[in-house]
Formats: sequence, C-alpha cells, structure tokens
Amino acid sequence: MLTDREMFIDALCGVKHEITDLTKAAMEASNDQIRQSFIQHRNKAEQTQMELVAIGVSKGWYVPAPPADDGEVNAIKGHYNDVLQQVEGSPLLTHV
Repeated sequence: MLTDREMFIDALCGVKHEITDLTKAAMEASNDQIRQSFIQHRNKAEQTQMELVAIGVSKGWYVPAPPADDGEVNAIKGHYNDVLQQVEGSPLLTHV
C-alpha cells in the first residue's frame, strides 16, 4: 500500500511530465488554435504543480531549492541574453 508521501511524489512527477509533454506539443503544433489549447492545458497543469508543491511543503515531503540571490539571477539573465543575441545573429536564421 502506498503512503500519502509516495502518492504525492507520484502525482508531482506525473504533473511535471504532463507539463513537459504539453510544452513539446505546443511547440510542434502547426495550428494556432491547437497550440493555444495545449498552452492553456499546460498553464492549468502548472497551477496544479504549484498547488501540489504547497501541499508537499506543508507536510514536509518537499523542500524547494532556496531562492537565488540577485547576483545569481543577473548572471543567468546575462548568459541567456548573450545566447539569444548569438542565435538571433546566426546566419542559419537569415535563410528562414
């Protein structure tokens, strides 16, 4: 018999996989209405994940990572902005 904690972990893992699958489906959808439908379902799944995390934290079953400090956040933002600029300037995108 599964414990409440095991059922929580199973539900959290399931919703995380659902979010990943819906994100991939939205990226691949060629029809705008279908894409928006996937995005709406993903948003609902993200809300469910946040609710599950809150339950897990309150029960002591889930310990989220501590918040990043401003220096770490700015470093990551800078890195991704640099990557984005490199991608936008890529000759591969000029032929699309």
